[in-house]
Amino acid sequence: MAKEHTEFWLALLEFGGTEEEGRQLWNLYCCLQYDHIIARFLDAEQVRKLKSRLGVADHLRNPHHPLHGRLKKFSGDKGRHPPKSTEPAGDIRAFMDFSGIRFPIGMSFAGRLMIGADFHESRFSRQADFDGTEFLGPANFNHVKFHTDQVSMAETPQSKVSFSGATFHNDALFRETRFPYNTDFGTAVFRQDAEFFRATFPSRFVRHDRNYAATSFKLSQFSGRADFRKAVFGSDTVFDNAKMKETANFTGAFFGGTVRFHNCRFWSTTSFRDSTFQMTPEFFEAELHEDVDFSGIDWTVTEKSYHPSIPRDELVNDVSMHANHAMRAWERLELIMSRREKSADRHDFFRLKMRAQRWRDGSCLLSFLNWLFEQSSDYGWGVGRALCCWVGQLLAMGVILVGFAVICCPDEEPGWSRIPDLLMHGLLLSFANSHSFLGLGSGDGWLSGSRDAIVSSCAEAGVFGPIGLVQAVLGPVLLFLVLLTVRNRFRLG
Repeated sequence: MAKEHTEFWLALLEFGGTEEEGRQLWNLYCCLQYDHIIARFLDAEQVRKLKSRLGVADHLRNPHHPLHGRLKKFSGDKGRHPPKSTEPAGDIRAFMDFSGIRFPIGMSFAGRLMIGADFHESRFSRQADFDGTEFLGPANFNHVKFHTDQVSMAETPQSKVSFSGATFHNDALFRETRFPYNTDFGTAVFRQDAEFFRATFPSRFVRHDRNYAATSFKLSQFSGRADFRKAVFGSDTVFDNAKMKETANFTGAFFGGTVRFHNCRFWSTTSFRDSTFQMTPEFFEAELHEDVDFSGIDWTVTEKSYHPSIPRDELVNDVSMHANHAMRAWERLELIMSRREKSADRHDFFRLKMRAQRWRDGSCLLSFLNWLFEQSSDYGWGVGRALCCWVGQLLAMGVILVGFAVICCPDEEPGWSRIPDLLMHGLLLSFANSHSFLGLGSGDGWLSGSRDAIVSSCAEAGVFGPIGLVQAVLGPVLLFLVLLTVRNRFRLG
């Protein structure tokens, strides 16, 4: 649409004594003049419902309604206004062209029908209201900056942009758009693709123990692709009860505050690859698609939110409480991945849950055992680490056995000359001690000769009893960890 009609749309936007009257005049004008364009995008039943939602169904049936006369006079006064007819399959992009405009005051497009709305590179200095707006044709908000002016602390809580209840019948484009502290897409409907590539939702700030920044997609519906690649969610973000029927792509996104996907439904391929979560993501009662990707995420960044050695502000000063909440959030993700039989992802979240439990419990025996479990086998996933511990114990205790055998040799026997033989027997005896349940070192066991060779060489054979007892306990535990890691890696059993 030609740029020369922008003034007409701005004048129509301001026409009417009240906001409600102005909305009815706008919608009545669009339905009277561009009914054929509406019919291009919607079937008869959808058109009927649209006109009912816009509140002009009764006015359209009554040509003698006073609003008709007011619109006729308005059109006559303006003279040049957008043409009534276009080609049947014509391009309506920028039919309503507001691109590059600076809006110095609060603007309301709430409840209006927008046809081919183009706001790219526009600037909204104050509040922008699109509640319940119906967008036909592509809605272009690429590179828009909301609230470009500096606002006072008193104004900031009211500084917001709202698309609550808006319906995008075609593509919704918000590439590299910068949103204000408070942004609301709650109950918005995206019937085709929604693109928020590199969109920025600013960081939260706190005053008087209140968080004045939030981004909401609560109860929103995405029927097409939801593209949030490299989007920055600096404030707390809510996707509760949202539905994403096609691909949901959060690759490389940054979540600086809490992020909630409670009861969210992902019905197609979903990607969080290489994303950053500074707080534990919450997926309670969420339904994740089996093709979900959490790879490339540095979860150590997330763990810092409840790590007691990391300084945090007054909102997150209770380590136990936040670690407990994180543990429950990781547990939920672990359960989801287990149901999807994604063993690697399941273990990632199991590992995070166990670490959170350690921070929650503080210094105690269970925390120490938790730490040993991680160090010895990476919580049942590190095959190499478990093997090193198992083999290392055999070698270390074998060398200790040989050392005692050499040191306590009778003076008449040169113990040092027997080290090679003792070393072999020491390692075999260490293996027998570590697997005492096999009976290899008993009187008629296969390795009884190695026991005799080590024990008989020492004048004080009683020293080997405690060593054997330690290995009898430690050996099966380490062997179990080896088998556990192999089983977990290859899903045996």
